[in-house]
Amino acid sequence: LGAVQARAVAACEELAAAHRSRPIAVVSHGDVIKAVLAHYLGTPLDLFQRLVVDPASESIVELHDDGPVRVPVVNRTVT
Repeated sequence: LGAVQARAVAACEELAAAHRSRPIAVVSHGDVIKAVLAHYLGTPLDLFQRLVVDPASESIVELHDDGPVRVPVVNRTVT
C-alpha cells in the first residue's frame, strides 16, 4: 500500500504542476483516494481506513507551489 500511495501522490502532484492554478478532477478507487488523503492530512498509512470515502463522493485537496496543502473537503456527497 505504501507503493500505491507514493505513485498516486506523485501522479496528483504531476497533474497539479501541469495544470497550475486550474482545478482538475482525479478519479480512482476508494482505498487509493484514502491513501492520498492520508498523505496530505499527515495521517499514518496504518490509520488510513479511518477515513471514509463513499462511492461517487468528492474530496478536495489544494496543492500550492509556495504554501501549505489544504484539504477543505472529504467525502462530500450529493443527496
